[in-house]
Amino acid sequence: MSFKTFTTTPSRAHGATARATASSTRIGQKSARPAAARNRGATRAHARDDAPASEGRTVDALNKLSSLYESESERDERIRATQRERDAMEGLGLADAFKTAKRGSKTRRDFARKRTYGVTRTSFGAVVELGCAAEVVYGYWTTPAALAETLPELEKCEAAADGGRARCEWVYAFGDIRKKHGRTAVDAVERHLSVVRATELEAGSSVRYEATAGMPVGADIAVTSTGANSCTLDIDAWVHLPLSLTHTSGTMAVALDVQDKFYQALAAFKTLCDEGDAAARLEEIKSSARDACAVGDRPNFQFRGK
Repeated sequence: MSFKTFTTTPSRAHGATARATASSTRIGQKSARPAAARNRGATRAHARDDAPASEGRTVDALNKLSSLYESESERDERIRATQRERDAMEGLGLADAFKTAKRGSKTRRDFARKRTYGVTRTSFGAVVELGCAAEVVYGYWTTPAALAETLPELEKCEAAADGGRARCEWVYAFGDIRKKHGRTAVDAVERHLSVVRATELEAGSSVRYEATAGMPVGADIAVTSTGANSCTLDIDAWVHLPLSLTHTSGTMAVALDVQDKFYQALAAFKTLCDEGDAAARLEEIKSSARDACAVGDRPNFQFRGK
């Protein structure tokens, strides 16, 4: 797997033209954080956050942290409790209405939170040689539920009723959240929402994702077959980082952290494909997504071309 040149580029809409570039790296090498970024991150790490976390954000963060540290028995009990709630609603004939109400409430709450994103676009990409059929790999990167499983920071991805957009819920914490504890860890977890438009550029081989609301994020993905059970995955991704993160830890430091997490996700995906388990797992994901769909939901995209 080869990594493309990493860049942070101020938006042209603001008249800026400067670009900071880091050298491309190969798998197995970690991106070196510039000294200036390290110093800036250390200096700002103790900066006081004048805007306290909202109650909803704190609850979401605690839930995310709990899932990291909970035991297997605790996780099983949480799953059973959730299932009991669903069964109760279904017994009352309110399952669909209950699910719709919860989703609508969460959407309004997330969009109501004021989020500010920087004008600087952080871009990174990779070219990955995979031991898996091209149609399977393309299926992973064009199935909403599979996208959420492939990218750990993408907690949920749900296709809209029109089939051309998706609601994406992102969970991100700068650095390694498993090493953080208490209130500091809770405040470190951020949730962001994007409504992403999906456009198939070439049928069965190339797709573009671009946010139309929420956190500005996007990607161009191309899959090229190189044999019956091999292909090349080419990804160019970009994001405008939240100012709540860059103001405390530095733009370059956060950008490099996002890039590293992205590369780790790609390395894990490569392992899945090369071990021959990708096709079976994709079918499981699709089946689960279909079973979980409520009335009016879609388990997949319905591309309409450019």
